[in-house]
Amino acid sequence: MTKKSGIGWLPIAGVTALVVLGGGYFAFRSWLGKTLTLQEGAKIIPQEALLTAFVNTDPKSWSKIKQFGTPQMRQLLEESIEPTLDQQLSSMDKKLLGDAEDSETPDAPATEISYIKDIQPWIGGAMVALLPTEDRENVAEEPATLIVIGVKNKLRFANFARKLQQNDENNLIESEYQGVIIYESPAEDEQGMNMAILGSKILVSPERTILEKAIDTSQGKPSLASQKEWQESLSKQLDLENPLAKVYIHDYANLLTQMIASIPEATSIPESTLKQLEKVESFAAGFGIDQEGIRFQAVSKLDPELIPDIEPVSDTITANFPEDTIALATGSGISQAWSQFVKQAQEDDNFKQALAQGRELFQSVGFDLDQDIFSWMDGDYAFALIPSRQGILANFGFGGVMILETSDRATSQKTMAKLNNLVQERFAILAIDTKQIEGKEVTAWEVPQQGALVKYSWLDNDSLMIALGGSLLDSVSQTPETPLVSSKSFKTITGSLPENNLGTFYLNMEQVVALTNNLPQPQASFITPEANAILNSFRGIGMTVTMPDATTSKAEMIFSLKPYQEN
Repeated sequence: MTKKSGIGWLPIAGVTALVVLGGGYFAFRSWLGKTLTLQEGAKIIPQEALLTAFVNTDPKSWSKIKQFGTPQMRQLLEESIEPTLDQQLSSMDKKLLGDAEDSETPDAPATEISYIKDIQPWIGGAMVALLPTEDRENVAEEPATLIVIGVKNKLRFANFARKLQQNDENNLIESEYQGVIIYESPAEDEQGMNMAILGSKILVSPERTILEKAIDTSQGKPSLASQKEWQESLSKQLDLENPLAKVYIHDYANLLTQMIASIPEATSIPESTLKQLEKVESFAAGFGIDQEGIRFQAVSKLDPELIPDIEPVSDTITANFPEDTIALATGSGISQAWSQFVKQAQEDDNFKQALAQGRELFQSVGFDLDQDIFSWMDGDYAFALIPSRQGILANFGFGGVMILETSDRATSQKTMAKLNNLVQERFAILAIDTKQIEGKEVTAWEVPQQGALVKYSWLDNDSLMIALGGSLLDSVSQTPETPLVSSKSFKTITGSLPENNLGTFYLNMEQVVALTNNLPQPQASFITPEANAILNSFRGIGMTVTMPDATTSKAEMIFSLKPYQEN
């Protein structure tokens, strides 16, 4: 009979299962425990692990979020997080210990478990690992799960275990492996739990063989911590000030293959796609809370063939936008990225087919997708949303602006001329009008008696500006009195992100809130009080992408939060 893999078990679930071990926990040598660190946990996890995740359970680290937001947001967090944890614990407790209502002794008091009161005082970090299934009978299963939990206070843990023992109806099976006692807790659905105690660490797995591997690793077999790449690269490049959780994928292609193989409805991965996945060597991500807000980081180790040859973005393109810009995304080298995609598509039948369909679609309206669209977009680019209270988009409150830098102005002008002809042929209502304004040629697609839907012009010899909402081009084409890069909002939201980057994303949440507040009531009704409490706690969102070295890509995102203050 095929066993379930147990990938869905969480560290808390493993703890709840373990506490029915009876007197096993008294084997601890002292009542003083030790908090589990990422490095210490990695010493127990076998080196062939596909994925590991570490969770910081220190309440002081998580409580830093209280320095931000509004009273409404704080209340929302308190009313959602703790009850959710307690509900999960209650459900797991019933499954493992038996529902008191169905017990043969219905008068026995039910054991209610609270994460804050019963678990938080003793849990000291948790780590989850997924291991490959090569040595299992049925490879079409999810990867095997190993949970490592730190016990920072053994006395508190013992009190918790004693509380759960009041309703203990399980018969544990004890056995020994390499001098370590393993406790097996059978379950009616044939997915039991295997548990062991190593010093101040609790090991939990649905599969005994995985637990034995972890014990072997703790006694000298190669561990994740012994891997040079993990030790010197991934673990150091996630440089979060106050990390709350980190995830490492050590074998991306193998993990994805096993996950898909475990889904009966899924089709197998084409060999060409697997070749592409194998070029993603590893991936790491994490988040934490610092003085700016909530910060995310993600690091990928890639085959150099996957990385296009592009340069960092210059600040000059951002200087074109005014301080009230709502959102901005910048980058560089669209043409280089497109060439890289075309090259990689030759190795993947699905991508090759999509590429051919895209080329055919553009060819049907008279455009060469490679030459007319992407070939000349070889410089920096920027896309922005800017408030607009004039013209055809005045009712929306904002419009869009795009700047594309190029070293091939002649080709780009031919493309825009083709686009003008297509608009005239397909949309008779639009009139194409070109004028000289302050020495610059400005082309507009006009809607009669309503104004320009689109305008475009050249800011200089290398920069094409296209505006959705004609009035925006008139304002953005002039040097703003206070450019976005000099504004307090932009500096606050993106100031802690790397400067020498391949692109920046910026969102001014205060501007977004102002726009939603100005919406007519029927359109604004989708914004719930809970959503409004969260939105009002944000300054904005910032994100950058950098290349620390030739094979490493790093993305960093900050959710900039307002300091906490009473209403």
